[in-house]
Formats: sequence, C-alpha cells, structure tokens
Amino acid sequence: MKSTTYIITTILLAMLGYSPLHASNTATATPDSTTNSTHSFETLERSLLYGLSSDVNGVVESALFNAVNYKVVYPEFSSERLITTLNHIALEGRTHTLRFKAFLTLTYYRDQDKFESPSYLADLIDIKDQNRIFYYLQDEIQTAQFTSN
Repeated sequence: MKSTTYIITTILLAMLGYSPLHASNTATATPDSTTNSTHSFETLERSLLYGLSSDVNGVVESALFNAVNYKVVYPEFSSERLITTLNHIALEGRTHTLRFKAFLTLTYYRDQDKFESPSYLADLIDIKDQNRIFYYLQDEIQTAQFTSN
C-alpha cells in the first residue's frame, strides 16, 4: 500500500511539475505575476479536488498530503471548494484514516496562524513519510486543546 501511495504521489507531483505552477515559482513581480498566481491556484485547486474525489483511498490520502504541502508552500492559497470538500471527507470519509487526515488538513487551512511558520513546516514535508506532517498537526491540535482548558 505504501509503494502504491508513493507511486501515485510521485506521478501527481510530476504532473504538477510540468504545469504552469512551475513557471509561477520563477516569475518576478510583474503585472502578469498576479495572473500567473491566480492561474496556479486554480490549477492547485483543480488537482486537489480531482485527487480528493478518487475512489482509491491511497489517492485521497496523497491528495490530503498535497493539500497540506501546497498550503505550506503557498500560505496565501485558499479555496472554498477545497474547504467544503475537506469538510465533507472529514465528516463522511470512507475510512477513519481519511476522516482524520481530512480533519487535520481542514484545521490547518482554517487556523494556519496557530501552527509553526511555513519554513518550519517545510522541513516536516517528506514524500517518503507523508504521515510525518500529519503527526505534527495532530500533536499541535492536541496540545492546543489541553492548554486551552
């Protein structure tokens, strides 16, 4: 299962590597860079929604990992359609793992400021160990719950 998830993630990332998203990373601040950013965010949203709609649990898990990864790399990225889909999966996902990872992802999207900086989180992003970032999110959410009581 891990090898399937790894292969699917690699393919998705490779497909994104050839998209206009790569061009937006090297774009300078010009009037067109806003258009490139908007187009890149639409591409991100479309690819995430496509992965989250899959019937294969491994693809959905990889899409959840990618959703966290994109939000770390592009903190200004937001999508109401993505939030709605994450909420749906968190409440009605096929497995407990999908529901829990969707909940963690959703919490990060809604309260990004309550977590460490994106540069710190970027070190936790590991394609070979996708659960690492989810463990961190889980620990932070649990710690916040205990300290707020």
